[in-house]
Amino acid sequence: MNKKSEKIRSVIHEKRIKLHHFLPSDRKIWTIVGTEKEHWLDPTLEFCSCSGFYFGMLKNKEPCYHIESLNIAIKE
Repeated sequence: MNKKSEKIRSVIHEKRIKLHHFLPSDRKIWTIVGTEKEHWLDPTLEFCSCSGFYFGMLKNKEPCYHIESLNIAIKE
């Protein structure tokens, strides 16, 4: 198992994904609690506030492990 897969498994297994549902706007923002800080995500825009998102998307168009973790968690 590679490092990215281990991080994804850890985020999901430790239930570090949170949904913030705002009313009456019905706006939904997801956050992932990290070891040092929290990152917010918008799955409809495929956006994450982490630095890995910016550098990964600029270099090789690959999403960060936060987005991959969120997509798996939503499916489950």
